[in-house]
Amino acid sequence: MKQGTAIKNALKIAERIRQVNGLVGTPATRFECYRIKRAWIFGSTIKGKLNPNDLDILIDGHHCGRHYVANKKYTDLSLYVGAKKDRDKYRRSGLILPVESDITAYRYIRDNLKMVRFHDYRIDKDVANPRIMIYPRNDLISWVENQAKI
Repeated sequence: MKQGTAIKNALKIAERIRQVNGLVGTPATRFECYRIKRAWIFGSTIKGKLNPNDLDILIDGHHCGRHYVANKKYTDLSLYVGAKKDRDKYRRSGLILPVESDITAYRYIRDNLKMVRFHDYRIDKDVANPRIMIYPRNDLISWVENQAKI
């Protein structure tokens, strides 16, 4: 991936988040929606590499809306009304749990873009430096203009 393509993809992701005002609906999951408070771009794209291998997005968000709760002893999804079964967790652990809403929200934001990696702010906030905010304030546009002047 070239740097121009990575920046173009980051702007598309920022626009998709802005279209839904940071509130991504996630039907048929454990929560009804996923709220994105802030989003940054970081990694090799921001460090100035001409051919970054991927686009790293750092997202600060949380689950919101109705929470579907069930006892883990049950072997069916009857208490998760309208939720899909997470087949991956079922294969690994044997527990029948609904799909997580953050994974569904990331799939919606990514759409059909390739080589996009999402990172959670609570886990990777110390590692993700330098970073440029793309939501709610888009600093990437001014960063690109400053790079063009140099």
